[in-house]
Amino acid sequence: MFFTMLSRMILISSRRQSELLQHNSLLVTFREDQDLRTTYIEFARLTAAAVAATAAEITSLKALNGKSYQSLVRLYADDNQITSLGELEGTGFLSHFTFFAIRRNKLRTIQTYLLKLDLGTFLFLEGNSMTCDCNAAKNFKNWLLSKKAQVPDQDLILCEGTASSSSHQVKMVQILESKLCQSQHDWTDYIYYVIAIEIILLVALVCKVSYDYWVFKTAGYLPWPANKMPKLPCDCLCE
Repeated sequence: MFFTMLSRMILISSRRQSELLQHNSLLVTFREDQDLRTTYIEFARLTAAAVAATAAEITSLKALNGKSYQSLVRLYADDNQITSLGELEGTGFLSHFTFFAIRRNKLRTIQTYLLKLDLGTFLFLEGNSMTCDCNAAKNFKNWLLSKKAQVPDQDLILCEGTASSSSHQVKMVQILESKLCQSQHDWTDYIYYVIAIEIILLVALVCKVSYDYWVFKTAGYLPWPANKMPKLPCDCLCE
């Protein structure tokens, strides 16, 4: 009967909560009709569907790569110190989880390519101070808007570091790409235009001088406007 209850939610505690997800065996408490049964069991025999690890000072989810968590589909990891979801890449949890709460942690960006988020899957991110930048405006914001059903608290996800103020927090779904993706002007093309114009003017000047010289040699006078121009100190060299 004892292990038939493993599909219920598991409440885990440890003397060192910061190492909560790193133990081979943990204190597991089952709750059913006010009757508490507590024991130590090996994770190798654990087939639980959900793990609650809130406010446990966890900084990494790397331990979820272990075989002990292959059956995990619901994870409550609110109020910890987790900074990245990158360590979950390739884990079975990401491929089949149905509920993932990681609210009020230290996440700054979300690797959206890691999260498939089919219908019936829920992700909660409220309370993480995301970074407002061009990448967030182009990718993460649009990803959130396309996953309204799967990310129910998206209106509560805030970010900071906008173009207007580095400390001002705004809703992630309201940031504007036009304000955050203002790239510096590339003056390279303009330089090419200037060089081309200078070459054209130089060729025109050479052609005009050559024409004036030819008229002067054949007709004995300078064409207009060459004959209207004031004499320069160097003109005496040509007389």
